[in-house]
Amino acid sequence: MATLLGVAQGASSERRLWWITSTIVGVVALPLALGLYQLDQNRTEMDSGLWSEARELDSAESYADYLENCTTCEREGRAEEKLQAAQDDERLWSQARDSDSEESYADYLENCTTCERKERAEEKLQAAQDDERLWSQARDSDSGESYADYLENCTTCERKERAEEKLQAAQEASEKWVFEGHDLKVKDVTVADHTVYSGGEDGIIRAIDSDTGEEQRVFEGHNGTIHSLAVSGETVYSSDSRGIVRATYAGDSGHTIGAYGAEAGEELWVFDGHDGMVRGVATDGNTVYSAGASMPLGGDEDETVRAILEGVEYWVFEGHDREVRDVAVDDDTVYSASADGTVRAIDSSTGNEHWVFEGHGASPVLGVEADGDTVFSAGMDNTVRAIDADTGSEQWIFEGHSSGVRSVAASGDTVYSASGGRGGDNSVRAIDAHTGKEQWVFEAHEGTVNGVAVKGDTVYSASDDGTVRAITPP
Repeated sequence: MATLLGVAQGASSERRLWWITSTIVGVVALPLALGLYQLDQNRTEMDSGLWSEARELDSAESYADYLENCTTCEREGRAEEKLQAAQDDERLWSQARDSDSEESYADYLENCTTCERKERAEEKLQAAQDDERLWSQARDSDSGESYADYLENCTTCERKERAEEKLQAAQEASEKWVFEGHDLKVKDVTVADHTVYSGGEDGIIRAIDSDTGEEQRVFEGHNGTIHSLAVSGETVYSSDSRGIVRATYAGDSGHTIGAYGAEAGEELWVFDGHDGMVRGVATDGNTVYSAGASMPLGGDEDETVRAILEGVEYWVFEGHDREVRDVAVDDDTVYSASADGTVRAIDSSTGNEHWVFEGHGASPVLGVEADGDTVFSAGMDNTVRAIDADTGSEQWIFEGHSSGVRSVAASGDTVYSASGGRGGDNSVRAIDAHTGKEQWVFEAHEGTVNGVAVKGDTVYSASDDGTVRAITPP
């Protein structure tokens, strides 16, 4: 300052004043200018940082944040363009997600602006295309299995509701006819040629036309509930609650059967060797096999399987610990189902036991059927079980019933089961004989379904509701 004053003293007063003023202004303004420059640099750097963050995120939110907080706002125009593009992209993506279809994701990929969701859209498009392919396969097959496969493996599952409707329709059998000729509960049904035979608490065997459901003939003779029926040729075998096994000629009226000279409806022979009631009867065409059970209310007990030839017993099997509920025969083996929870394989010629199956545990086994290499059992444990006919080992378990399974029948690749009782599952179900998977269900009965039989494409059922029904599979 002293130097400045010295210089100023040598100049004129006006020049001194100007010089001093300029010098002072320069001394003061320079730092201020430098400060403003630095501030501007900081603002520029901050703006650049905000822009870099916006570009890195490349989203509607990041560009909106830049526009709200920018300092120099040097990229304002570009940010507004980017924000608009991001908002357009968000709108396209929302539309794609709302439609959630192959077309919507393809539209997004074709028209996206920032294409922020490109990878997700490609994944969604691929999933939608896979879903479309599965649905096309299901529609081409148009079967219960194909719709079940779609529901199990669908990706977007866009057609889930339609597939469920189709599956439900495919699994529901329809009623061909209903026969209401019995006065009381119907306990069993069997079929041969074009005739269905049914029997129950009214003690009458009724012959029904398998095509029309019209009654053809009635066979009387039992004085108790008919529990089981079997047919071979023109002979019907029946068992009842009084321990009787009866053979009845069921040929056309006016014709006679040569060996007996009997007319239609006449008794060929009667077997009364059981001590209790007879729950089951089966025949191989020559020999009849019967399942002995206990009389009700503490009456006589019978836990035997008996082989009967023309009304004469030629062996007795006593291997069960409780009453026998059903029998079946295939080739040279008889299979028995018992309340002791077992299924036993018995030599049809000697009555000797081959093997015993205990898969049902302590639960009574109510029905048994044999078909080639496999035996099928029905239990009060609500299951159907497939058993190897040679070894007695279990192959699969079906657990689709919610009530005890009363009866089973088999034909080709399908097993048919009938259930009822506690749980209210009064249904007939078709099961794949190889896998144990359910194919369809019939639920028209209003009471326990006691018996089931099959011939060709039609299934026949007998129920406590007093009816016999002919069922057409889906």
